This record gives sequence, C-alpha cells and structure tokens, in this order.
Amino acid sequence: MVAAATPAAYAFSRMNFRGRASLMRFLILLHAFPGVALIIGVYAIYVYTYRALAESRLASDMLLLAYAFLYVIVARASLEIPMSTWLMKGFFDRIPWEVEWAAIVDGASRLRAFREVMLPLVKPGLAALSIFAFMAGWEELIYVVVFLPQNAPTLASYIHYQLSGGALETSYFPIVAAAAVVYLIPTILFFVFTQRLLLEAMSGGVKA
Repeated sequence: MVAAATPAAYAFSRMNFRGRASLMRFLILLHAFPGVALIIGVYAIYVYTYRALAESRLASDMLLLAYAFLYVIVARASLEIPMSTWLMKGFFDRIPWEVEWAAIVDGASRLRAFREVMLPLVKPGLAALSIFAFMAGWEELIYVVVFLPQNAPTLASYIHYQLSGGALETSYFPIVAAAAVVYLIPTILFFVFTQRLLLEAMSGGVKA
C-alpha cells in the first residue's frame, strides 16, 4: 500500500496533467465506499480466478491457500490506497517546489530527486502511512472470514470463530482471553507511541 500510494501522491502533487482534479475527486469517492459494500464484486472476482486456478495443472492445496492469502492482502490494500494517496499528497504539497528544483538544477534526475530529496522530507507521512497500513491489515476480519478457510485463521478470525456459533460451548476461554490480549497489544502501542505522527498526518493530508 505504501509503495503504491507514495508515487501516486507525488504525481498528483508535482505533475500537472489532464484530469488531475477529476482523478483526485474520484479517489475520495472511492474511499466513501466501505469494504463491505464492495465485497460482492470482490467475491465474484475471487471465485472466478480461484476456479480457473483450481482447474489448472498447477493446482495444489498449498497454492490455492497462498492465492487466498495473497488475494485478501491485495483486495484489502486496494481499499486503502485512495485515502493513502490523498494523505501523502498533503505531505508532498507542504514541501516547496524550490527544494526539488534545486536538486534538478544540480544535475539530479526527477527520479533521483524524488528518492533522495523528497522521500526523506516526507518521512513522518511514510511512518504514519505504514502504521495505518499495518492497523488496516491487523484489524481486518470480514475479508479474512469470507476468503480464508477456517484451517488457516488469523488471530482476529480465531477469536471470532471461538466466540461464534457452536464453538462457543467448547471454547477454552483462558486461551481466547490470552489471544484477545495479544490482539490488543499492537493497538495499544499504536496509540501510545504514534500520537504525534497521527496528528501530523491529519494536518498534512488535508490539502487539495
């Protein structure tokens, strides 16, 4: 998500191309739809590609499981890319054009100026975006429950399976409670150590 959103945000911030404003509005429109609203279409694509892979000569249980994990990762990341691009664009907008232009005048290419000048200046944005990306994947439940089999659960889906349906009567609650504590630890650390980054991210990502 970070690797896709950062170059896109740089292009929106520094390059004046046709349809730029419309595309930015389209990014915000995409973010207005929650993942649950799009899950039918995402599931239809998953079933079509899963069947095609299962019918191929390379089909195996390990390959299909790896595909399911990869599909969840890509699908979940694609939902976060629009807002991530808008957020990073705000950080790039705060950097004066003269800073980048000075590097280009000194002989740096546009790619080198982006890599060696711009990226170090937006480290707070990259750090905040990385945190958001981790939390989006860590707390994801719906896509994991829908696409991954029960024999390959994440920590969130494990807790869900133990506390729902018929498993509730056979659940060993001390283990479930321990899993819940482990699940909460990254969230607690997130709020304790990243408050400054989050405030800077919110103030840096509001420019159009």
